[in-house]
Amino acid sequence: MSFNTSLRRAAALAVLAAASATVAHAQTTTVQTTTTDVQPSQDLSQLTPAQAAQVKAIVEQMLAEQKEASLASAAEQIAPLPPAPSVATSWSGGSPRTTEEDRIFKINGRVMYDAFNISTDDLAAVNQNYTRTFVRRAFLGVEGQFTQNWKYNIKLQFAPGADQASSTTTTVRLCQNTTTLAVAQRSGCQTGEADRGPIVTAVSTSGADTEVGFDDAFIQYVIGDWEFTLGQNNQVSPMEDRTSSLNIPFNERSGYINAFGFTKIGGIAVTTGGGNWSAGLAIQGDDFNNPESTNTSETVGFEGRATWAPIYDRTPDGITVVHLGLNARVRDNSGGPDASGNRGPGFRYRARPQTGYGDRFVDTGSLAFAKDTFYGVELAGQMNEFGMSAEYGQLQATPQSGTALGAFEPTFQGGYIDFFWSPTGDGRVYNGKDGSFSRVVPKRTLGSDEGIGAVMLGARYDFLDLTDGTMDGGEQKGVTLQATWQPLAFLKFQADVSHLDIERPNNAQSGTADVVTIRSQIEW
Repeated sequence: MSFNTSLRRAAALAVLAAASATVAHAQTTTVQTTTTDVQPSQDLSQLTPAQAAQVKAIVEQMLAEQKEASLASAAEQIAPLPPAPSVATSWSGGSPRTTEEDRIFKINGRVMYDAFNISTDDLAAVNQNYTRTFVRRAFLGVEGQFTQNWKYNIKLQFAPGADQASSTTTTVRLCQNTTTLAVAQRSGCQTGEADRGPIVTAVSTSGADTEVGFDDAFIQYVIGDWEFTLGQNNQVSPMEDRTSSLNIPFNERSGYINAFGFTKIGGIAVTTGGGNWSAGLAIQGDDFNNPESTNTSETVGFEGRATWAPIYDRTPDGITVVHLGLNARVRDNSGGPDASGNRGPGFRYRARPQTGYGDRFVDTGSLAFAKDTFYGVELAGQMNEFGMSAEYGQLQATPQSGTALGAFEPTFQGGYIDFFWSPTGDGRVYNGKDGSFSRVVPKRTLGSDEGIGAVMLGARYDFLDLTDGTMDGGEQKGVTLQATWQPLAFLKFQADVSHLDIERPNNAQSGTADVVTIRSQIEW
């Protein structure tokens, strides 16, 4: 209430009081001339009209203020209702993402459709020269989080051209000579040999792959800089496998990544990292998509990886980064080379010639390995539109009992080096906390600001050596040239041309393979 208003109210009340006093005095001194009692006045008739109006207005204002104060006091006693949760949908990663408070849900997926031609010379009794088209990958899944701590990612992979899934398990007996104690693999033990139990030497599936299987399939608990991942994942795989197939510079990963069995595996991984480093350890079992085998144990593996980017800088023109990494893995098919009992399938090492379809010309064959140990190094660099990446690894394999190798443990090796350049000035995005690269995001998409999207040109040298001593799995060396066009961030067209020399020191069938692959890719 203002000072002037208070003065007016006080003055009006004073006028009312004075008028009332005058009326009371007059009633006291009046001579009673009749026997009728005269009642004192109870209204404002003794006030002037102006005074009466003013007093009436003040009284009404006071009553209104009193009512308003009562309502305000009652409102303070009523707790405010919580706001209704807000649900928002935004465009993210090529598809809608729904959020409500700290909950997130998003559908993801991808389709890669390849057309390829392969031409071989002297790699088989009959040379190959054919052209095919097929679905290289088709994924559909969901990802999101229940809270800021609990997250999930589940994808199903489809193989539309695969035969009906079936599997064949090859089992022999471990037979130990009771005199010399020598162990041999046989379909049945002979006289003078003790049967030490069955052993699975191979498990094969018909067709290309199973029709439906898992890719990612994990839940994750995140607290601070730590992540605990349970399920099928590749959290600690080498750099090229850790980088999504959507974002690798070439259509296929290198020969050694494929041959040495790096992929998404069921297990538990613990990882941590900062802005330019990462570290992680995992205990692993089998791939969720492996065919079930009766009375056999599951592979057990331990894998670790650490990365560091001593140079890492982001600018509007792109990124400048130098990436260094180390990784190691130990696997055992749960039984070892000498123990009797039921083991898992032996390890086999093989790779195709830079294609996702067709024969594998380097292959250790049906010879089963019980254990292996891998060590690898990583190097990558990028300066805006120029980039390179390289990896090298060695694997020592322990054969199962009774094989032709005896106690000899061969060492295999492989690696690659890539160089690429973007004429449109685009570059890959580096994830420092993960030690991997993500997709190229065109600076100017097709149709915007006269843009044409992102263009990338690259070259690769790739080698895989599966020979050592009497072990002749073959050696594959090759060069690949590639061109990529991304009109949009989530749409890509890529062509690879590869020439590979394949040698088998103990086999007359050594020769070359030429492969051309054109891919159309969409993701959401």
